Amino acid sequence: MASQAPKVDNIAKLLFILSTLAILAVVYVLISSLINTYQRNSLKGEVDNTQLVLKAENNIKPIGHAVAAGAVVANAAGRPPKEIYNAVCSACHATGVLDAPKFGDKAAWEARAGDGLAGLLKSATGGKGAMPAKGGDPSITATELEAVVIYMTKEAGLDLGGAKEAPKEEKVEKAAKAEETAKAEETVKAEETAKAEETAKVEETAKVEETAKVEETAKAVEEAPVKKEQAKKSETVDVKKEAPQSVTPVVDKVKETAVAKDVVTTEKAAVTEEKVAVVEEAVVAAPAAKDHTEGKKVYDTACFICHATGVAGSPILGDKEAWKPRIAQGMDTLYKSAISGKAGMPAKGGNVSLGDSVVKLAVDYMVSQSQ
Repeated sequence: MASQAPKVDNIAKLLFILSTLAILAVVYVLISSLINTYQRNSLKGEVDNTQLVLKAENNIKPIGHAVAAGAVVANAAGRPPKEIYNAVCSACHATGVLDAPKFGDKAAWEARAGDGLAGLLKSATGGKGAMPAKGGDPSITATELEAVVIYMTKEAGLDLGGAKEAPKEEKVEKAAKAEETAKAEETVKAEETAKAEETAKVEETAKVEETAKVEETAKAVEEAPVKKEQAKKSETVDVKKEAPQSVTPVVDKVKETAVAKDVVTTEKAAVTEEKVAVVEEAVVAAPAAKDHTEGKKVYDTACFICHATGVAGSPILGDKEAWKPRIAQGMDTLYKSAISGKAGMPAKGGNVSLGDSVVKLAVDYMVSQSQ
C-alpha cells in the first residue's frame, strides 16, 4: 500500500502540470487576440466602421413606396411591360409555341393562374417546362417581371391585381407607334416614288437610244438605193473605159453585182431592225434592281423570331427547298398569308401595328434571299 501512494502522487502532479500548461495556452491566445483587436482599432490606423454605416443606411431606408392610382408598373429604368413583352416574351407567347399560353387566350391563361399572381411569378422567375428563367433575359428585375405578367394576363381578360396601366401613358405609346408607322410608310412611299422616277428615266433613256438606232437604220435604208446607184454608175464607167469592145457582157455583170449588193444591204437593214427590237424588248423586260433595306429592317424586328430557326414549321430564311413551293403560289398569296396570318403564324408576325405595305416589303426581302 505504501508503495502505491507515490505512484498516485506522480500521476496527480503530471495532470496538474498539463492542466496548468493548457490554461496558460488559452490565456496566451486570449491576450494575443485582444492585442490584435486593439491594434486594428487603435488610433494609429483608420477605424473600420463599415458595419456601422451599413446598419445606419438600413435603418434610414424607406420601408415602402407609394403608387398613384392608374400608374404604369415599370422599374426605375422606365421600361414599360409591353416593351419587355415585345422584346423577350413574344417569341413564344405570340404564337403559343412550346406549349406557352398564347397572348390574349383567356382559357389558356386561366388554366395556369390557379395559384394567382404569386404562382405565375414563381414560374416566370425560376422557369417552367421549356421556358427559361425570366424568359432567358436575366437583366429583367422582379418589378419588371411582375409588370409584364400582369400585362399579359390583363390582355387575356384576367385581373390578378397590381397597378393598372395608365390610359394617358397608353395613348402616348399608341401615338408614338402610330407616328413611327406613319414615318415608315412615308419613307416607303418616298422610296417607291424615287424608284418609279428612276425606272421612268431608264425607260426614257432606252427609248431615246432605241429611237436613235431606228433613225440610224432608216437613214441607212434610205441611203442604200443611192449608194447602189452610185456603185452601178461607177462600175459601168470603169468597164467602159477598160473594154469598150465588150460593153454588154460587162454591164450585165455590173447589174448582177448591184442586185447582189442590194440584197445584202436589205438583209443588213433587216438584221439591224431585228437587233433594235431585241434591245427594246430587253429594256422593257429588265426590271429595276429592288432595294430590300426596309424589308430587312422589318424582318429583323418581327419575322426573324420564327424564320431564323424554323419554329412552328416556318420556312427558314435562305432555305430554297422550303421556300420553293410557297413562292410557286405567287406573291399575292404570300402577301395575304403574311398580312392575315396562316397556321401557326400570327397576322403580321404578331405586330399588328405594321402597315400592309411594310409587311409586303418584308415578304419581298425573304423571297429575294430564298430564291
